[in-house]
Amino acid sequence: SGLGMSSFNLVPLRLPDRSLGIIIFGRSSNGSLSDEEKRILLVFAHQATISLERTRLHSQELRTTAELMRLNELKSRLLHILSHELKTPLTSLSTSARLLHESDVSEMDMKTRERLLGSIFRATERLIDVADDIYPVADVLTGSVRIERRETDCRRIVDAAVEDVSSLIGQKDQVVNISVSPSV
Repeated sequence: SGLGMSSFNLVPLRLPDRSLGIIIFGRSSNGSLSDEEKRILLVFAHQATISLERTRLHSQELRTTAELMRLNELKSRLLHILSHELKTPLTSLSTSARLLHESDVSEMDMKTRERLLGSIFRATERLIDVADDIYPVADVLTGSVRIERRETDCRRIVDAAVEDVSSLIGQKDQVVNISVSPSV
């Protein structure tokens, strides 16, 4: 042969459930392998098999760790978003309820009372929506639900948010100016 070998020995690299490959040993001199050389080749093949399997398992462990870290980050972001989604309507609900409780309702003008009650109603509805949104989150995280992007009326969302805090803004003599581009 062009390699200067007069004989080749093939030693399989096997695990109980699969074959990993073959090691080819070349020999430049004629003759059979001695029992000692055969044992050395088998030990070498066994060690190579173990090393290959450890490398595969380590690589798999690194991929699994990376995926777990990614999922943990998603979970943390989800909890942060969920916390924010709960705090926003709860703050509005609490503020409006406190204003109604601490104010003399008989002296409050009808428009302010209606605005506070509307804020309580919208915050309650938002909390119900958030609760309804929690159920499918597990499906989204497991990938069994596809998320679709679609256009949303941002102006309506901004107007509702301002309306929710309007009584608090009015009490503090503050003004909110909204500027939402029609293209948004």
